[in-house]
Amino acid sequence: MKSRSWTRWLPVILTALVIFLLSSSSDPYGLLPEKVYRWIYLTHIWNIRLTKIVGPLAHMSAFGLLAFFLIRALGYKQSNAPKTLGLALVLTSLYALSDEFHQLFVPGRAFELLDLALDSLGGLAGILLWHLTHRSKGAESQGQ
Repeated sequence: MKSRSWTRWLPVILTALVIFLLSSSSDPYGLLPEKVYRWIYLTHIWNIRLTKIVGPLAHMSAFGLLAFFLIRALGYKQSNAPKTLGLALVLTSLYALSDEFHQLFVPGRAFELLDLALDSLGGLAGILLWHLTHRSKGAESQGQ
């Protein structure tokens, strides 16, 4: 049975859509249930508000997932690994840049260089995760 290449792109599209929808909100934490929101807002770890930890982790996780899915969608093979991994990082970083630009038009949001850096770092983490989970499993067949 022939693999349908469009199905490889579905996780990429869904992840990008979720990122876009979250960044379209003036208060993404407000999308959480009230009790969870209150707990995150009021909790401190080593005198650091939990929102200052959860926010960066959310950025890195979302864009790491995007990069991970992009590698699969781009048709990763061991023979083209550097090119595919590099392209996934570039595309993830460009989407992060477009996301930050988009936030210029969302009330209460702004273009943040730190967020852009966290998004790109998350993309790199997703690529490293792909590499670690696919390098010893016959990577030639793992992209399917």
